[in-house]
Amino acid sequence: MELNKTQLDSIAYNIQFLIQAMQQPIVKSREDALENLKSAISKVFSSIEGVEVKDDQTAKIDVEKVLAEINKQIDIFGANLKASDKKVAELESKISSFSKIVKDLNERFNEIENKLNVDKPTVTVKVFKGKEEVNGVELEYSEAKLPEKHFPSDSGFDGFVCFPDGFQTEEVIQPGETKKIPLGIQCEIPEGYEIQVRPRSGKTGDRINVGWGTVDSKFVGIIKANVSNDTTEPYVVKQGDKICQLVLGEVLKAEMKFAEPGEKIKSTERGSNGFGSSGR
Repeated sequence: MELNKTQLDSIAYNIQFLIQAMQQPIVKSREDALENLKSAISKVFSSIEGVEVKDDQTAKIDVEKVLAEINKQIDIFGANLKASDKKVAELESKISSFSKIVKDLNERFNEIENKLNVDKPTVTVKVFKGKEEVNGVELEYSEAKLPEKHFPSDSGFDGFVCFPDGFQTEEVIQPGETKKIPLGIQCEIPEGYEIQVRPRSGKTGDRINVGWGTVDSKFVGIIKANVSNDTTEPYVVKQGDKICQLVLGEVLKAEMKFAEPGEKIKSTERGSNGFGSSGR
């Protein structure tokens, strides 16, 4: 299978999510823990299944071989669980040692990604502490923080909450409510790129969701995150909180046009089946 940089970034993100999930305390039965582990492993590969890429910047990865090896380790892990009479504390230790396999896999993908990026210059996005006029009032965001990466290999920069000077330092989002939360920054995005506003896995796990958004290169306003509270309790967003991820993406040159009169759309095996038609 051939993968491009965008897909490698997605794989790396899912691997990091998996490692974090495996480090959490196990509070369920051993059988449930095994099922959760299998589900997390499959998530690593969900973004590349069935994808065929044909461009001039791809890397070949024997995904089936890697996946087979991981499934083999999971089966061994499962057999050990069923044969063991020890408690959950020992299970945590086994999962911790198993995470080394995932970390090794992460390093392999990083090596491939680095090879793809050898001749690529670093793209710089110029960031400004925000200023805007609302209803005739000049607002400044002097406390705005520069988005940052936790690890150099991360695909996304953490985005921080920043309210305008002289206003509140926190915002309450009621259950079922969505609010636009400012990051207090404005960006000069190079032509041919976009910034994608994405949720953070930790927040999503707590059912505090950020709707995906796109910041085009021509937009120079204050960047904000659409934050939804899907819990049953009020959620307080505070000044300086990490609330979202900002991912710089390349915009491909593309166009859309109507087909010629009488031209028919190609038939496919899938046809018009969508919205979950492929099963769970």
